[in-house]
Amino acid sequence: RAVEPDSIEVYDGELVERARANGKRYSIFTATDSENGSQTQISGLILCTVQDFSERVRKKKLKRVRKLVEKYGAIAEFAEKPDAVRELVSVRGAVFAAVYSEEKSGIVPSLFRGIYVPHDRFDEFRELVAILEKTTGISMPYSGFATDGVYSYWPQFTFRNATDKQKLFKLYDAFAKIVHDHAGSVVAEAGEGRLKTAFVAKYQNADLAHLFEEVRAVFDPYITLNAGVKQS
Repeated sequence: RAVEPDSIEVYDGELVERARANGKRYSIFTATDSENGSQTQISGLILCTVQDFSERVRKKKLKRVRKLVEKYGAIAEFAEKPDAVRELVSVRGAVFAAVYSEEKSGIVPSLFRGIYVPHDRFDEFRELVAILEKTTGISMPYSGFATDGVYSYWPQFTFRNATDKQKLFKLYDAFAKIVHDHAGSVVAEAGEGRLKTAFVAKYQNADLAHLFEEVRAVFDPYITLNAGVKQS
């Protein structure tokens, strides 16, 4: 908040380390790894974007960033020229490299993507997700936009039988409850789709459900759109 950036993107260290294990190389690795070639484990990456038209304002904000980096003992890389910026923001590809490697045999469900959690509740929310990870034995690395409060989680599953599917929905049910209990929403980027419908309805108040019924009556009076599937 002190920096007032245009955007803050966060990437869980587990995602970054998975991407590195899958062969990805980013310039930030050069800054973090020691001179003798040993790799420093990355706890997480924060991509901070400042796009003010005024050069004076940009420099002022970058100065604040440097102070925060020094305060928390972090390692930073700065870029202003187009080529350097493109190289730096390429870390956005860490999610794809970590999750969708050809060597991965598991499936990463889209259910856990695009949730909203208010900024002032996120730390508490993360603590409970960490407990959920520990009790289920399922790792849930995340990425997202801290400025908007919109995040995606990337648990990995291997579906061999019906029990595995039940395990997925049980985890999502617990996850959705944590999101709801922290004034969040499991739908923040797109429509909920069929799979999320039951979980969204579980926490939907009666007034909102009635509003959806009235909207549907106007635009779909004969109930031909997704009949018997969802209300809105």
